[in-house]
Amino acid sequence: MQHEAPQIDREKLGEAIDSAIQTKVIDSVHEKSFQLLERTGTIVEAYLTEQPSILSLSFKLSYALQDSPETEGLYRTEATVMVIGACSYSLDSGEVTDFRISKMEFRWLDENTQEQKRANLYAYVADTLFSHKTVKYEFRTPLLPLNDKGDVHT
Repeated sequence: MQHEAPQIDREKLGEAIDSAIQTKVIDSVHEKSFQLLERTGTIVEAYLTEQPSILSLSFKLSYALQDSPETEGLYRTEATVMVIGACSYSLDSGEVTDFRISKMEFRWLDENTQEQKRANLYAYVADTLFSHKTVKYEFRTPLLPLNDKGDVHT
C-alpha cells in the first residue's frame, strides 16, 4: 500500500488548513485575551480511506501568541496555541474539506514563569450516529520460499 501511496505537499496542505480554520482560531484566541501571531509549526499526517481518491488528514498547527493590549497587568510570555483536528483531502481536485477541530491547547508562562495550560475541547455528531463501514484487507506471504511450481521448499 505504501508503494501506491500518493505524494502530498504537507506544507501546502498546512497552508490550506490554516486558511480554513483561521477565523475559528482567532475567535478562540481573543476569548483568552491573546492576539494571534504567526504559525510556528505544521504537522499533517495522511491516511488512506476506503475511497481511493480521498485521504483523511490529521493536523496539528502551532501558533505564537501575545497578550492583547487590553490585558494590561497580565504578564504572560512564550504563549502558544496548538490546534488539533482532522479533515479530508481530495486527490482529484486538491480540495481540503470536512474540517473538524478537536482541541485547542493554550500554553504560556505567567509572571512567576510558571507554565499555565488551558484547552478548548470540541465534539461533533455526524448525520448517522454509530455507523461506520469496515473494510477488511488480508495480507499473506509464505513463511518458507516457494519453488517455480508454487510448492514449498523443504
